[in-house]
Amino acid sequence: MAHSYIRRRLFVSIAGICAVSVLFWTFPAVRIKGYTALGLSLGPSYRQLYGEMERLPQHDLALPFPEGKNGRYVKFSVQANFLGWNNCLNERLMNTHLAYVSDRAYVFADYWWAPEHYPFPPAPRSGTRTPMNALIAGPVVGGSWHPEKTLPIDPLHTNPPRAISERWWETVCPPSSRRLINTEDIKPHILGGLDHAPGQLIFDTWHKILLSANESCVEITYTSLNNDTFPQIFDLPLWGGQRILDLWDAFSRSPVSTLLRPSQIVVSAVQNNIELGVFHAKPNLGRLPMPKADDDDPFRRMRTDVTKADP
Repeated sequence: MAHSYIRRRLFVSIAGICAVSVLFWTFPAVRIKGYTALGLSLGPSYRQLYGEMERLPQHDLALPFPEGKNGRYVKFSVQANFLGWNNCLNERLMNTHLAYVSDRAYVFADYWWAPEHYPFPPAPRSGTRTPMNALIAGPVVGGSWHPEKTLPIDPLHTNPPRAISERWWETVCPPSSRRLINTEDIKPHILGGLDHAPGQLIFDTWHKILLSANESCVEITYTSLNNDTFPQIFDLPLWGGQRILDLWDAFSRSPVSTLLRPSQIVVSAVQNNIELGVFHAKPNLGRLPMPKADDDDPFRRMRTDVTKADP
């Protein structure tokens, strides 16, 4: 009886391992560059992604100005979370652009999911987050401002400091070194107030503050949502109206926009799905396949740089 039970348990265990192995091998979204286990190519773990993040070359106190221990940094602690991805991404990109033109390194942090948007419900009660480098690539997550030597260098910003992680901020900018700027002390005094200030005036006001600040480390904070329901610099009311259009022209030409890319995880997942025919009908189903692009880049039509994007 005992031997029969052991054999059944062994059979179930082997069957389970085989089922999981088949899933990892056949399901295209998980066959991403990461590591190999049981001969299968698996996606990178968050631990690996955090490790890559912490090994960014700008995380070095010995680097010369404007990076290193005497560099210029800004952390937007007012940055929104627990909202939809697009809402959070918009703000993070604009914050990065503001930091860029202010000659400061942007401090990037994880994206915290809104519980109702979490793709694997129920969402954990303590909240769930995703490292930004699992989702996007480019200067906003610490990438180079000049990855291709053929790209023209902005004469106004020839040596901008690269973005750093929130963890490295704690090292290079300990609490005693930070200048705190409360949005509640600035936003109500901009012409037009909280709800009607022109987008360009909002940007110019904060650009002047960040550019002229002598401190290496500046942190944008707020006191209470009772005073301002949306304490962000580029808040939801701004994004929800036409005032934000004032900023589009400059932002669209900024390397924050032109160098924005999907992460390698996203690229690999999409490419694997394309190879398996997920995005077009197979001929034997009686339908024509989806037209193939001139190149193998599935993101060609999503780019904002003038050399790659379609009109």
